[in-house]
Amino acid sequence: MRLIATAAILVLSWTHESLGVPVQKQAGSAAANKSPASIQGLLSQGKTADAVRLARKTPGAAEAALQELLKQADLQITDRKIDEAGASLQTALTFAQAYNRASKSKPLAMDPLAGRQFRLEGIRLNDRKEYAEAEAILRKALDASLRVKDSGLEAGVRNNLGYALRHRDKLEEAAAEFDAARLLAEGQNDPLRAGSYNFNLGEVLLALYRNETALQAFRRSAEQSAAASRKSLEGSAYLRQGIALSRINSASPEAIKFFDKGRMIFEALGDDRNVGWAFYLAADHSAYRNPAEAAAFGERAIPYLERAKDNSGLLLIYQFLANMYARTGESAKAQKYNDLARRAKS
Repeated sequence: MRLIATAAILVLSWTHESLGVPVQKQAGSAAANKSPASIQGLLSQGKTADAVRLARKTPGAAEAALQELLKQADLQITDRKIDEAGASLQTALTFAQAYNRASKSKPLAMDPLAGRQFRLEGIRLNDRKEYAEAEAILRKALDASLRVKDSGLEAGVRNNLGYALRHRDKLEEAAAEFDAARLLAEGQNDPLRAGSYNFNLGEVLLALYRNETALQAFRRSAEQSAAASRKSLEGSAYLRQGIALSRINSASPEAIKFFDKGRMIFEALGDDRNVGWAFYLAADHSAYRNPAEAAAFGERAIPYLERAKDNSGLLLIYQFLANMYARTGESAKAQKYNDLARRAKS
């Protein structure tokens, strides 16, 4: 009874879609560096005309203020504050348009803003599961990022585009986008985004049954997530390494070590559901090699899945244990779990 797969196994599956991008502040004079804070304050009060007048008094102030607004939106996307990011980009658009009307000889570049607007719309479409529409708009965001050579924006867009492609079953294209995104993030020494992008890459590679390269992606994700202090993603990356190893060699005990590493992280986090699934994955890996060991792992999963109220997980573990105890000749226990499975279905 092999259940090692990538479909809806863990809480963290396919949740690393909209990490933000780093925005570099533009250099300028001390006066320019002070002006954006005042401009931001005016903009937050809806005083766009006053903000434009102040920005025109100091060289570089308008560019710095716009960059601050874009940075704010990027951080809000990172935190999945999608509505707030939309408001920040609308403020940026209103300010940039007003400034360009007043300063036609030195207008603000609009492509960095347009790229982020396209990206945010793509994320919203992904959230609504309108993946074809998301793909189209995210390609516009990608074009904008390439025009302005904004590698941070490009990395984020490629990750979002990979997400849309993955859900359209365009697995080869999705893998290419996730790989490009993770290379960009790694080149920027950004373990936060690289850890997520590698995780997403590994998921697609598992779906393509490229288990060796998936294993490598999850190893990178675990290391990068640890460096970024993202323990939950680190734990998921360990569990995924175990899945890849189990596929590569179903008889090797090495996979158990990774399930155990992930489990210990989730125990420390108090994440009962993923602790239960870690035991379940260890049980499934042991099933052919040692049914008694598999049953022991399965028994340990139950209290965690019960606390997490994961009824579908409990049904699967009951069915699994009934099968294992039938194989070990423990008919009373096999009957017990068959009965539990029937009740769980009703």
